[in-house]
Amino acid sequence: MGQFFLSFLISSFVMGLIILVVMLLRRLFPKVFTPHLRYFVWVVILIGLVIPFRPIIGGGLFGLQMPANHTTNQSIVNQEFLFGQEQMVGGGEQILITTTQPLSLWDVLAIIWFGVAVAILLFHIWRYIRFWGLIKRWGADPSNATEELLKSMLSNMELSSKNIRLKVCGFVSTSMIVGFARPTILLPHDDFATEELELIFCHELVHHRRGDLFIKLLSVVAASLNWFNPAVYLMNKVKQADCEASCDQAVMAKMGNEMDNRQFYAEIIMDMIGDKRSKKTALSTCFYSSKGGLRQRMEAVMSADRPARKVAFVLPALVIGVMVFSGSVFVVSSSQPVEFMGRGDALEILIAHMNVNLYDLNDLIIEEEWVGNHLSWEFYFTLEGQRLNKYVNAVTGQVSEPNLRINMEQAVDAFLRHQGATNESVRVLDGYISIFGGALVWDVVIEVNGTTSEFHVDIYTSEVLNVEVLDFLP
Repeated sequence: MGQFFLSFLISSFVMGLIILVVMLLRRLFPKVFTPHLRYFVWVVILIGLVIPFRPIIGGGLFGLQMPANHTTNQSIVNQEFLFGQEQMVGGGEQILITTTQPLSLWDVLAIIWFGVAVAILLFHIWRYIRFWGLIKRWGADPSNATEELLKSMLSNMELSSKNIRLKVCGFVSTSMIVGFARPTILLPHDDFATEELELIFCHELVHHRRGDLFIKLLSVVAASLNWFNPAVYLMNKVKQADCEASCDQAVMAKMGNEMDNRQFYAEIIMDMIGDKRSKKTALSTCFYSSKGGLRQRMEAVMSADRPARKVAFVLPALVIGVMVFSGSVFVVSSSQPVEFMGRGDALEILIAHMNVNLYDLNDLIIEEEWVGNHLSWEFYFTLEGQRLNKYVNAVTGQVSEPNLRINMEQAVDAFLRHQGATNESVRVLDGYISIFGGALVWDVVIEVNGTTSEFHVDIYTSEVLNVEVLDFLP
């Protein structure tokens, strides 16, 4: 899950850059990239935000490797014995088990991301259901004349009248269409003139014919999945304005492009400016959405300019191309799985190392110890009346005792001896236990006489395994 989340995070970052570039081009060339074109580009970007999978060409420019999954090949010892609440039966049978290991940081972040995304999506679904409850409770039937006019508009636009309902709801301040299975047009009141209703119905039916409600649903899903990306919220506001402006142009093309008709339509939009406190849902269209995109809508309604066809296809082609090939820039992959020895093999190594018999080990308890992605088997037992504690490295099979592990100060001393340096001007910048070359080591970043280095010292043998001079401070 962590690998998928990292891939999704990279995809969202790339899409955020694309969004910012499109918004810049939209602002610089408003007459070249018309509302129809901009709305199409936003739909393409929404698909890219929801579907993060991209084709990978070659190995990618930058490779990001996730930690490997680990399995334990457990060899059962050839004797019967009881420890804890487990009974291990002999026969040398090989079984494959998966050991319990801690979640990685990316796994934890993935769980948080998914949980927040689901919570946001459920919130929008709850608001949508609540909004429908208000419609069922307070929605009134329109006058017969209004219903007949809607049927006439449906016939003129060659749409089926069976699936479209009409309700008058006083709790909305603008007309809108809502509902996926049974679309319903909502009117704030039933006092519109016939000419006004024709344009309002045409506007909402254009939304219905284009499937804008499903684009709205796609927007909600994209915002839920990319809740950490501020560019997505900016895009949704701009996309809403472009959606309405695009719809306005379609209405003008349907109802007539005469200047008087344009001015009358612009006046209707202005009249729809209502109370911000009116009820609404993200899963609906609105004849009037916000004051932020009002100027662009007015310009789209009053302007009849059309861009050249060749120029119009540059932006969507560029966006699709960048989206497709972005998968070949950063490639996330998992390293090869590492197979650790099982507790049975580790126990056999321990018995051979101590030169004892299995039955000499009383009150035997075996536990897993994880340090990062490194596994050791920890053995607690009583031998000749003495309680002992041993470790067996699950990769190398090395047997050690807890008190034989060096601390970080001893690791620094081992490094200084290795380098022939003194501890007069030494500053430890960072240090932790990690894995290097299959061995459990101290990974320390240190500054000696103004030179910053990173070194790895075996935690059992004090052997310096690697030294690297750093060009910068971590």
